[in-house]
Amino acid sequence: IMAIYEPALAEREEPIADKEPEVSARVRDFCARAAAGEVNEGEFAFFRGGWKPERVQQLAKQLGRFGQVKSLGLIEKRELGDDVLYRYKAETEKVPAAYVGIQFTKDGKISAFGIRPK
Repeated sequence: IMAIYEPALAEREEPIADKEPEVSARVRDFCARAAAGEVNEGEFAFFRGGWKPERVQQLAKQLGRFGQVKSLGLIEKRELGDDVLYRYKAETEKVPAAYVGIQFTKDGKISAFGIRPK
């Protein structure tokens, strides 16, 4: 709604140049492995309350609702302190338009991840 009054707040729709295709490939791979429940603690920077195997199951369930990622288009890359946030517009097997956000620490660990329908 705010985008109606302030167009600069609208979510970007058109992909920008992806100068780090290896990051996009890593995100696609992570989504596939997470949906299959094949991620591990070492991939993440930290977990509030510590690592719990149930978190992998929750992530698999969340991604299962979207299905396999068919395409990713980078729509935003920005630094957040020491981390880097990547946002993608995605087409998935079950949801034709979704947004994927993933944040990496400077040592390449995942500090945040989310996926939602458009």
